Amino acid sequence: MILEIKNFSLCIKNKKRTKLIGSFNLDLAQGEVVSVLGLSGVGKSALTTHIFGLNDNFESEGIINWKKTDKNCSKNIASGYVSQTDPIFPWFSVSDFVSMCAHDDPSKITAIKETMSDFHVSYETFGNKKAGRLSGGERGRISLAAAIHCTDYRLLLDEPFSHIDEIRKNEYIEVFKKIQNQRQLTTFIVTHSSKEAGYLSDKIVLLRGPDSTDHKIIDGYAKQFESMPAFCESSLRRLDIEISNFFQIRKELNL
Repeated sequence: MILEIKNFSLCIKNKKRTKLIGSFNLDLAQGEVVSVLGLSGVGKSALTTHIFGLNDNFESEGIINWKKTDKNCSKNIASGYVSQTDPIFPWFSVSDFVSMCAHDDPSKITAIKETMSDFHVSYETFGNKKAGRLSGGERGRISLAAAIHCTDYRLLLDEPFSHIDEIRKNEYIEVFKKIQNQRQLTTFIVTHSSKEAGYLSDKIVLLRGPDSTDHKIIDGYAKQFESMPAFCESSLRRLDIEISNFFQIRKELNL
């Protein structure tokens, strides 16, 4: 699927119709990844969930057009989604959650199990456990594995790596990027990490307020680097400078 957004604005449903986003435009090709960065409360999650049709707490104007590139694409487009809140109900067993996300499709269940192993939460070990007995990081990795394979078209990840230990985070990011390159899902990632955004994304949306001058779209480095260390060594500082210039926080970053 490809995405076209034109002259889009987003307001909170209140008496003042408080504007969150104004005059926003974006085009994405099939399989492209876009990350959304901004200060807390600026509207990153509101924007992305509205684009995916997952949030009706806002009023919008403009065009959001998901275009089908596959003639066999179903009328109702499923979305893979990982929220920043707890992604699995605590009373669910992992096996029930996987089956639900896969719609009991055996091939999707197999794919989810394989990715769970890559994320070090093997189905054999965790399948019969209740989600409430798992750590936040374990639930997050299981939810991410399920989201990647429950859709063939589009994916929304809201801070998907925020609960993962720093020691293994780069490893899991590499796993995700490899699968994303294979599956070519049109993907939005909400993140506070310039490292994640730069390495994983084709485009990066910077948000700092509701006006048209308060957002900017810059290029990511997804196609340029095959490993996180190579990206960090070559281009991360340059990206940090570009981001800090936009947000006017050079002093805080000592750049």
